[in-house]
Amino acid sequence: MLHKRNLALVSRRWHEYAEPLLYSVIWIFCSRQARALRHALVGGSSPRFLPLSTTTGTNAGRFVRQLYISISEPSTVKDVHTILKYALQLEVYSVDRTASCGPPGCMLRPALKRCRRLRCLRWSNYEDPSLARMSLELRGCMGLEYLELTGAKPPSVADMVTPPSGGSLILPKLHTLKVAHDNLTIYDTTFLALSTWKMPALRHLIVTAPDFSCATEEGFTALLRVHGVSLQQLELSVSFQDEFYVPITRTRTTTPPAEFDAQALSAWCPQLQVFICSADSDWDWGNPDLIAPHVLLATHPTVESIGIRGIDKWLWDNSAQCEQDLFAALDDQIRYFLSREAFPSLRYIRDMSRDSDLIRRGIWPWRRRPEDVMPENFQRDLVLRFWDDFLCKCSGEGLELQDWLGRKITPDPEQQSTRRLCELIR
Repeated sequence: MLHKRNLALVSRRWHEYAEPLLYSVIWIFCSRQARALRHALVGGSSPRFLPLSTTTGTNAGRFVRQLYISISEPSTVKDVHTILKYALQLEVYSVDRTASCGPPGCMLRPALKRCRRLRCLRWSNYEDPSLARMSLELRGCMGLEYLELTGAKPPSVADMVTPPSGGSLILPKLHTLKVAHDNLTIYDTTFLALSTWKMPALRHLIVTAPDFSCATEEGFTALLRVHGVSLQQLELSVSFQDEFYVPITRTRTTTPPAEFDAQALSAWCPQLQVFICSADSDWDWGNPDLIAPHVLLATHPTVESIGIRGIDKWLWDNSAQCEQDLFAALDDQIRYFLSREAFPSLRYIRDMSRDSDLIRRGIWPWRRRPEDVMPENFQRDLVLRFWDDFLCKCSGEGLELQDWLGRKITPDPEQQSTRRLCELIR
């Protein structure tokens, strides 16, 4: 941003060239930045953050395409309202942690009302959980393609009993829906509300939660029964990265819910091609067949690719106990993916962790390790040997092992030779 600003200050002509780049993507982390942007858009000056626009405020605002707000100061509400008034061409709008920013929905309604070209909406709300109210405000966003909802409270019963006027919400272009909750369970009423929406283009569904004890509830099953028939990619993952949001002790579900049919997900999602899960450290090691690859998906006839998140976290969390039997348990768990009876169409297995890829290639990201993990306690040979063995098993079954970028993982002859030499020296 500083480099873009310096280019814009060279001359008026350079400013005209740099202005679209300067305003296209904007991040706001404090009230001072919001105030500076508001002054720039209405024609004022704030040289510390943004250069003075040589055009009118409206023309400067038309360059804003992506706006990301991560702030909880109430004083920014009016500034954001003014910014949205000028940013009529806004396509991506992301608001995070707005519980203290004022009345419920104060940061959302102006964007939905004015920005009709909105394609991507990320809404993290820890105070107003009303999906029924949001469905009324989303009616004008017919071009919405990506929607992400994060919250800590369930929609109220009153919101669920009173249906929005005018029938169900219709989002004809929405292809990706992500729902993340930071509480102990994903609330059934949230899924029940989403099941009433009409999303004919929905192809990707992402559900992130501390556990999946909600699987037997009416809302979860209703959501998959209504929208599962069109899904091509489904992610049911544990919220590793979001655990710091709410300081609550969580108990994860390590066995399938008693009333859940392991075959139900296959029937609800007949066109599923990609399934993504987490390498949960609370997997049931004693009975690995019960929850491989997930407590809710034991088999599927059309899945071609399975992605695994959090393998790096599993390695870090268990580094102090990295013994051969522990890796044998992980090997048994992941080996279930190779079962042709469970997944007859499977072609790819993807490790979706960047750090895990670095570890596999012999690069050790020590700076990102947990504080209680020391380099001398991390047994590298076991990790590398595990990946070598798993790669051989995938090749033997005709499967392709991929890294987090989708690139094919192949044995590194130089690393293998070095490893064998070290073993001989020992």
